[in-house]
Amino acid sequence: MVNKENNKLYEIAQICMNGYDYLEPLVFDEKEKLRDEVREKLIEVGNLIEHKLRHVAPDLIIDDVVLQGEITSYIREEKCDIALQLICHSPSTPDVNLDAIMNATIGYFYNSKNLHLHFQDKEIAYLAISKLIGTYSGVYSVKNNKWISKPIKKAFTFSTDDLYEMSKQRMLSHEDFINTIPRNEKGELSLESCKKINHFIKDMPKYFMNKAANGNKEYEMEFQIFRVLKKRGEMRNLRKFYTTSVKKIVSVV
Repeated sequence: MVNKENNKLYEIAQICMNGYDYLEPLVFDEKEKLRDEVREKLIEVGNLIEHKLRHVAPDLIIDDVVLQGEITSYIREEKCDIALQLICHSPSTPDVNLDAIMNATIGYFYNSKNLHLHFQDKEIAYLAISKLIGTYSGVYSVKNNKWISKPIKKAFTFSTDDLYEMSKQRMLSHEDFINTIPRNEKGELSLESCKKINHFIKDMPKYFMNKAANGNKEYEMEFQIFRVLKKRGEMRNLRKFYTTSVKKIVSVV
């Protein structure tokens, strides 16, 4: 029997399985078309990002500006952000360098007042990459004002209790991994051990992305486990542990 009282992990599992019969009405109209005022704002943000990126990639070509994530799903939090994704390429810049360039600009846009939709109190987060990665079933082209793929609406094949138990097991497995990493006689991690932790952190989203690649997407158990752990702060805590461990090693050297 699951103890549901004052159980933060269970509360998060409930939130992750929260579903609606309609898309976010502040963003989409009753015909599930992007509202004109929202589209205008998103195009403006896309142009802003493009202008910023052209300083480091002059021949940058924006192939599309798309919406994806919770905002295009029936499975979402009430106050979910708007995930804006730029699909672009630069003939003279290798993809790996272009991605690095775009990642380096994220801080600028997160701190920009231009990313705030005041009429609905929503923040715009963005990911600019060379290829489309639709983590959720719904992907909407802002540029072409139409769905690239429509969101799936279906029932989960598992319960909130199931999601809670699986998420708890995954958290315990992460603890086991951290506890079994080799340490010296002082209980300190080596640089090699830190590298293992870093690889582990990087592999978590990859595993999630592979699960999201099938037709069920946000209705997959593994997809929802990742959401639960992310909202619980699991990824953030692992990164903090890794960063703190590396700083200790560097300070000694």
